[in-house]
Amino acid sequence: MPSLKVIHSYEIPPRIEVVEVKKGETLAEALYKMNIKYDAVIVAHEKEIVSDPKSFRIEKDTIIEILEILDGG
Repeated sequence: MPSLKVIHSYEIPPRIEVVEVKKGETLAEALYKMNIKYDAVIVAHEKEIVSDPKSFRIEKDTIIEILEILDGG
């Protein structure tokens, strides 16, 4: 089972969280299990913004970085 390492860069100091995910699970699904709305965050993978978390599949151990959480209001 792959692991997803999530770096919460918007926090000071940044917080790191590691969660296990099913192979082939989407980033949107993994974030949902962490109580994070995929459409309310800016996420990067290998220094590139993930534009569509619903199609980003986690096939192996992966590191992502949550750059910012967008507040509604």
